[in-house]
Amino acid sequence: MCGYVGYVNFGNEELLNRATQVIAHRGPDNQSVFWDTNQRIGLGHRRLSIIDLSNQSNQPFWNEDKSLVIAYNGEIFNYLEIRKELQNKGFGFRTNSDTEVLLKGYEYFGESILNRLNGMFSFVIYNAKTKSFFAARDHLGIKPLYFYHNNQSLIVASEIKSIIASIDYVEPDYKALSTPIHFQTAPETGFKNIKKLEPGCSMLFKNGELKIKRFWQIEVNESDKKTFNEKVEELDGLLQDSVKKQMLSDVPIGVLLSGGLDSSLIAALMQKGTSKNVNSFTIKMGANDLKKQGIVDDSFYAKQVAEDFGFIHKEIHITPNIIELLPKMVYHLEEILVDPAAINTYLISDLAKQAGIPVLLSGIGADEIFGGYRIHRAMSAFNQWGPLINNKLVKRTSAIAKNTPESLFMIPKKYTRWFKKICFLLSIDQDRRHIFAKDAAFVPSEWKKAFTSDFNFYDLNYPSREVEIFRQQDAEYLNKLCLSDALLYLPNHNLNYLDKSMMAASIEGRPPLIDYRIVEFAFRCTSSDKINNGQQKYILKEVSKRYLKANIINRPKAPFAAPLRSWLKTDLKEMVFDLVTEKNIKKRGVYNYDYIEKILKQHYSDSADHSQFLFRLLMTELWFNTFFDNKI
Repeated sequence: MCGYVGYVNFGNEELLNRATQVIAHRGPDNQSVFWDTNQRIGLGHRRLSIIDLSNQSNQPFWNEDKSLVIAYNGEIFNYLEIRKELQNKGFGFRTNSDTEVLLKGYEYFGESILNRLNGMFSFVIYNAKTKSFFAARDHLGIKPLYFYHNNQSLIVASEIKSIIASIDYVEPDYKALSTPIHFQTAPETGFKNIKKLEPGCSMLFKNGELKIKRFWQIEVNESDKKTFNEKVEELDGLLQDSVKKQMLSDVPIGVLLSGGLDSSLIAALMQKGTSKNVNSFTIKMGANDLKKQGIVDDSFYAKQVAEDFGFIHKEIHITPNIIELLPKMVYHLEEILVDPAAINTYLISDLAKQAGIPVLLSGIGADEIFGGYRIHRAMSAFNQWGPLINNKLVKRTSAIAKNTPESLFMIPKKYTRWFKKICFLLSIDQDRRHIFAKDAAFVPSEWKKAFTSDFNFYDLNYPSREVEIFRQQDAEYLNKLCLSDALLYLPNHNLNYLDKSMMAASIEGRPPLIDYRIVEFAFRCTSSDKINNGQQKYILKEVSKRYLKANIINRPKAPFAAPLRSWLKTDLKEMVFDLVTEKNIKKRGVYNYDYIEKILKQHYSDSADHSQFLFRLLMTELWFNTFFDNKI
């Protein structure tokens, strides 16, 4: 795991060195820079040594005749097979790194090397003969790739802050900031003219022209004739092989263990595949925080799994100095990504760093592709039963729900929120329902009140992409839901914070459940393979029965949450009122202060719970302060 910066017809060696130093957290083991003064082309690289720890594998890395040079972030998990194939074709190797295999694979196969790679990667290769830059991002978007293209110049980087450190002026992208969802959707980042390459895509920059094309995409094919038992066998084999491949390392490896199905299954397969001690890490919240957040205690189950497999287990109690930590997380996340799970991930990663474990496997991604979110089950039910409900009844109930306050008699707020959300979802067509299904999403009427934007709601990136997916795909409704999450939510939200939060602590995160072969398998499954008689991730649970105890497989699903509601009423309350002010809101020009004032009063009088939106307001103000009020 590393970080890089690349310049084409831009800057100088001193600036490149500074832009590379900005991402030192991504690679604390080495910094090296290549610079061609005549061509004004250069690559800077920060290295976190994972495979082949020798200095010979430092980057930027050249081939023998100095015609190609690479800067690369990630891991190629099948590099040994590709290395052997290249050796059979006459190539020699001077290191044991996957970097050299990737570069020489490109030298021989050209762009088609991408079709041979199994891994998580983001890289750029400069071809000195053709004076061209070639870059690519892995299938699912596990590793980030940002770029800034201005006429004849190009900057590519692992993180936005390297681009900001390079250019004279940066400004907010107000259309992107007006998104109804709580994260940015590629290619948008929230910064004007700074884009992120979409997953499964490559880009070629030559003679000032930038061309982007897709080398891989998810295909939904529900016509697989295999029996369910045959599919279970196939999935078991894929999972075992993926975990085995992702345990390849020259440094110690551990696991992010929540005690849920996904991380526990990974833990079981890790234990099966090694005779070495496995380190596991989990997070624990206080009883009062668990109650306020409405979630179960993961740490109990994580401890059980660790004891079952004889792991070296460590817990961190989530009592951070959130006032100091939050600005740091905004700096590392770069995009406005409103999810306190990023804080949890950083804290666990920092604990692993202190324990000397620089690589952690994560169970992230299975919910998206196998139908594991509660909303998948709920939305599937809406789709099945919604047409049977009388339209007049839906309209009347929706009107009642719209005017129903969250604080209603003795009814817990979460139930009134669910009632209001269900009524709204039933009132709109199924192609648009998923846009509003997530807790933090704005419906059009509230969005119009909250934002100063005069854009059309359905012209915004996230809503338009959602509608496009649901209207173009010929698939069962559940697979459309999963596809949307795999294309939009997974790379732009979950994988984004996984990479940024872990790299902030100089830790490499690996998600074996979204090996691209497993993703392709998941979208050959039918809806009944994923949700069967109300049981979610059905096929994954069938595989898990071979490795895990029943109480782990069947335990209630719990989000990877932090005590956000508690923080906003205690530690963060003063920060909210210091930063979310009329002066700041009007200065930034994103939100309508009259609406914000109402939200603040409702939340702090306990008449409604606006935790998610208040956290978004706080993160937005900290984002402006970090990247616009203070130059990196």
